[in-house]
Amino acid sequence: MFIKELNLKNFRNYSNLCIEFEKGINVITGDNALGKTNILESISILSNIRSFRNITDSEIFKWGESSYYCSMLLGSPPYSRFEVGCADVSGKIKKRAKIDGVPGKKISDYYGKFLTVILTPEDISLITGPPELRRRFFDSIICKTDTEYLNILTGYKKIIASRNRVLRDIRDNKANARDLDVWDDMYADRASFILKKRIEFLKGFNSWFRDSELYISNRTDLLYMEYNSTLSSADRDAVLKEISKKRPRDIFKGFTCSGPHRDDYSLLTDDGKVFRNCASQGQIRTSAISLKIAELKLLENEMNENPVLLLDDILGELDFNRRNRIMDMIEQKEQVIITTINDLIIKDRASGFKKFQVTGGSVIC
Repeated sequence: MFIKELNLKNFRNYSNLCIEFEKGINVITGDNALGKTNILESISILSNIRSFRNITDSEIFKWGESSYYCSMLLGSPPYSRFEVGCADVSGKIKKRAKIDGVPGKKISDYYGKFLTVILTPEDISLITGPPELRRRFFDSIICKTDTEYLNILTGYKKIIASRNRVLRDIRDNKANARDLDVWDDMYADRASFILKKRIEFLKGFNSWFRDSELYISNRTDLLYMEYNSTLSSADRDAVLKEISKKRPRDIFKGFTCSGPHRDDYSLLTDDGKVFRNCASQGQIRTSAISLKIAELKLLENEMNENPVLLLDDILGELDFNRRNRIMDMIEQKEQVIITTINDLIIKDRASGFKKFQVTGGSVIC
């Protein structure tokens, strides 16, 4: 799949923008803070409904506006047009997404239909940052390949929110502990499913990750991701028994302390050391890139599609050998969109590419 045309209205610093991309490598150049990354952000929203920057939609509105709209035309089936619009209506943010003119009634109607993988300098946080970032990263991949997981994960989050309200009511003597029974049953069903799926997924992902890490870094030793659960078992009945046993603690704190929403992933060396505690900054950055390349390869294999690869100003941060290995890989992809201050990095390697120059609020081809 590849993008033929991207249209933006009141998106960040763009009032009205139309860009025609080509298959192969597309390079967006320009000084910092002119809007290069904003273009990739719009593509990520059209792919994932939300921004990869993890911000609110109101922050995306162009200054002085109360809505934004973005759309794209694809150059390959099964879909041709994706649209996302968002507006502030009487103080409430409303968002709509359509594929070929058909609105999505739930997130699974849209998510995973147009695949992208984005590499950014902030990806280093996948290794050094809080557990929430790693959960979101791996959940996003699983959701793209498994609609059932997406629906159950969405339901699980709602159950946790409801259970937490009941916990606080019990703590404040506004409810009875028996009111938790129905929520604990639903919690156990979904938590057990999510745990099993994550653990199963990670076994396959580690193979792709190791291959990517070895290729990019040329390391001789191996790394792997390990799942760290706050529950002692993924068995449904065992989960129910454990969460029931932990009720007093949860009531005291006013929230559910154990479960998939509190779990984490660790990057370890083959001898069991925590990688971020013994690695250099350059090694951590390379491993973060390897996680994203593993995502790309997994999606290609599982979905039988070629995701659009987005690179946000990362090539200049790599040494010569690692940059060459990345370029070897991306030259084989159906479509790559790269932002960079200096396109000489690309000219050294790429045989041909389409160039765009960003100036204040506009793009020149």
